[in-house]
Amino acid sequence: MNTALQDPSSPAPSDGRSLRWEAHRTERRHELIKAARRAVHALGAGASMEEIAAASGTSKSVYYRYFGDKAGLQQAMGDLVLTQMQERILAAGRTAESPRAGLQAMVSAYLQMAQTSPQVYAFVTGRSAGEAAGNAGPRFAESLSHFLDAITAMMARAMRAYLDSESAAESI
Repeated sequence: MNTALQDPSSPAPSDGRSLRWEAHRTERRHELIKAARRAVHALGAGASMEEIAAASGTSKSVYYRYFGDKAGLQQAMGDLVLTQMQERILAAGRTAESPRAGLQAMVSAYLQMAQTSPQVYAFVTGRSAGEAAGNAGPRFAESLSHFLDAITAMMARAMRAYLDSESAAESI
C-alpha cells in the first residue's frame, strides 16, 4: 500500500505488539501510582521523587518517564484518589434512608478517606502540613481545581436533594 496516499486523519494501523506494549505501559503506570501512594503514606506528603522511587523499588527516572515531573505524579495519584473517593461517597449516599442521612453519609465518607491517609490527601492536594497556599504549579492547580470541583458537585447534588425533600415536607 502506498502510505503517501493514506488519509492522514485515519489512525495508523497497529499490530498486536503495539497493543501489548500499550497495555503493559498502562499497567506499569497504575502499579507505579499505587507504589507511590504507599510511599507517600509512609514517608509523608513532602517526599521527594527520589524517596518515592526508592520506597517503590525503582529509580526516579522511571517515575519521570511515566509522569514527567512531581506535579504529573500528583495529578495521576489525585485522579486515582478522586475516583476512589467518588465511588465511596456515592455509595454512601445511595445507601442512606433519607436525603439528609445521604448528605451526612457522603460528608462522613469524604472525611474518613481524607483521615485514613492524610499524607496522601496532602500530596494530591499539593500541600504538606504547614505549607503555604499557592506553592503548586499551574498544571497542578488546574488538576486540584478539577478534584475539588468534582467533590463539590457531588455534595451540591446531595444538598439539593436534601433541601428539595425539606421543602416538600414543609408543603405537606
